[in-house]
Amino acid sequence: MSESERSSPGLFAFPISDPPLRFHRFLYEYGHQLGRAGGAVIHWRPIGDPAQCDDEYRGARTTSLEKRDKDNSAQFKKEVASLGSEDWLCCREYEEYAKELGVEHIEPPLVVFTASPLKEKAILKFEPVVFDRPEWTRKLAAILTESLTERAFSKLRKNGVFTEASLSKLQEHLNTLQIDIRAITEPDIDLDSLPASSLLTLREIKDGKSRKSFLARIVGNGPFEGVDKKLGARQLFFIYLLFGSEEERLINQVYRTVVTEERIIQELIEWSDCGFLRLSGPDKDKPAHRVMKMWGEFTRQFEKEPKLRGLFKRVISKDVNPITLYTLSLRVIQTQIIVANISSLFKGMTTL
Repeated sequence: MSESERSSPGLFAFPISDPPLRFHRFLYEYGHQLGRAGGAVIHWRPIGDPAQCDDEYRGARTTSLEKRDKDNSAQFKKEVASLGSEDWLCCREYEEYAKELGVEHIEPPLVVFTASPLKEKAILKFEPVVFDRPEWTRKLAAILTESLTERAFSKLRKNGVFTEASLSKLQEHLNTLQIDIRAITEPDIDLDSLPASSLLTLREIKDGKSRKSFLARIVGNGPFEGVDKKLGARQLFFIYLLFGSEEERLINQVYRTVVTEERIIQELIEWSDCGFLRLSGPDKDKPAHRVMKMWGEFTRQFEKEPKLRGLFKRVISKDVNPITLYTLSLRVIQTQIIVANISSLFKGMTTL
């Protein structure tokens, strides 16, 4: 990293490709889109000929950086000519990248986000299988360009500068993003071919022993036969809102039950006022951040359940004025709530 880069207030994105270089080729194909999405905040630093840079970087670089890139491009072409293989050189440089960034122990592909002069980093990792099919890589490109944006990342800065707290919040965002990326390769359930009956039901727990630790449970039917997942307070919060929602949207050719982020925040405040969930300190000032953190924990728990994996996603609508939606890939009529009184579930329980 050059001295001018070290003094930059932006965030650097260092991709580490898999050995077959499928991620490397993906970046060549979609690098300009990623560069536009990241704008002046996210600086992508891929391996390869420096002359092949995105338009955002090309327009923002200084005269000294332009000269450096020109010299490095000439050196890169010279080394390729000497070795006889650009791929071999790229693989070697990716290995050196990984060692320099201290992530050589993590299996690629991945992206390492850093901000000078911080030592902390945030990591986005995904499975190589996502590059197996063109339709999957197109979906990956869409997710990355919608999520790794100048607008979203600018909100993480404090007084225009990335801090340790910024990277901590970024890692939470990336953890949720990894779940969305993993869901690309998950087989979709053809819900339209299923009978219009409740496939998942929210019920009370009758077992007194379990009742001490959990509040309710989800029971499955049809393709979800055998599901009997017990829920804590934070899990119940999202399930209760999604199963109780009467709004659905067609998103990427799949009908999904949705709840807006605005409604989620309102409900969180109400649950806090009722003593169902704790909302204090910084969370009161930034409830949206608390919602995102809770959602990340929620989806990670459900990813552990094979039959429930990929059901829950956080998406940005395609409206003229985009809004954030928390979604369930079931239609409204395919879930139900059989709980007489939500407040009764919390009797004798500690607020979380």
